[in-house]
Amino acid sequence: TLPDYYGPPWQLRRTFEPIHAERVSNWFFTQGGRGALRTMGSRLQNILITSTIISVLRSVYGGRVRTLVLANSPERLGEWRRGLQDCLGITRSDFGPERGIIMFESAEALAQKADRLVKDGKLPLIVIDETEDLISLSILQFPLWLAFAADPQSLMAAKDF
Repeated sequence: TLPDYYGPPWQLRRTFEPIHAERVSNWFFTQGGRGALRTMGSRLQNILITSTIISVLRSVYGGRVRTLVLANSPERLGEWRRGLQDCLGITRSDFGPERGIIMFESAEALAQKADRLVKDGKLPLIVIDETEDLISLSILQFPLWLAFAADPQSLMAAKDF
């Protein structure tokens, strides 16, 4: 409730509303850090929820946490990168294969990297963008994953066209 806009990197820097707190709390305490949340309707809102989860996990586990983001286009991955930078006060140098956040367009490549991270004693947090239609079962084996699910009403409306 009291964001520090000039705080240290990896600390949430944006205003957090009760609806966001409810979603984050549900993911941690009801779903046990594994599951899907209904999209907030915009990628930026989903990024805010993800940033909060990353911030909490990094305060508990430190640099062991590695966030792996899966989205199906470079444009969407760019939105994720810019949004995470804004919300967490991190820089472009925090993104990359051996950094805090790694971006993927392929579920198979993501699963392989997550497996290597686990073997190296790291804790992968897998984040799946709402535009992903199918989730690879190999992703579900990891201890922390967050998928944003599209609103079922909007999916049915899209099929009507």
